[in-house]
Amino acid sequence: MRLTDFKPLTCPQCGEGIDRRRLREGACPSCHTDIGIAHSYRACVGLLALASIIRLGVTTYKPTSDGSWLLGVMISAVPLWVLFMALVPPWLKRGHNQPRITFVSSWLGAALTVFLVEFLGFGAAYLVLGASQRELRELLQMLSVPLAWISPNFLITPDKSFLDVCGIILGNSFFFGLPLFACYESVRWFFRKNRPVQLSITHTNPADDDD
Repeated sequence: MRLTDFKPLTCPQCGEGIDRRRLREGACPSCHTDIGIAHSYRACVGLLALASIIRLGVTTYKPTSDGSWLLGVMISAVPLWVLFMALVPPWLKRGHNQPRITFVSSWLGAALTVFLVEFLGFGAAYLVLGASQRELRELLQMLSVPLAWISPNFLITPDKSFLDVCGIILGNSFFFGLPLFACYESVRWFFRKNRPVQLSITHTNPADDDD
């Protein structure tokens, strides 16, 4: 995508300006071309939010910071995302946005899997089967990696609060969601690169999912 394509609130087909409130209609009010918010715009806003929470984390970090602090820093990404979406006007693309997996969905999916399956599921199974205290500690230590390698404050122990556990699991899931998203994008790129050329005889734009 060229730098000249980044024209906020401008129809990519006719070049006319579009009111932000008309974006929900999914079509340009002037030429009636199907339009959607470019994925590159969402990625840009996401990177701005990520840079902001990294800055916030560096500023507020203390030697005693634990899972609750980490959870608060990551939750702050939500209002920051909304703020940047409001401040930065979106640039548009032709066609409707097709459903796709994002890094955030990969990250949250990994966090839910770890929390529900490994923490609650395996933890309950260990208790029902009468596992020893050593085995329970080993399970909690496994769920604390890799953040526990950085600081012992991120080690899940029986005396940790629920917020601490949620923050540590959510933080660790960042490292699990990243390779999952990378694999998805690699497979998606491969199929798009090897997609056969099709002759379109309908009004559907075959490049709807492209920025």
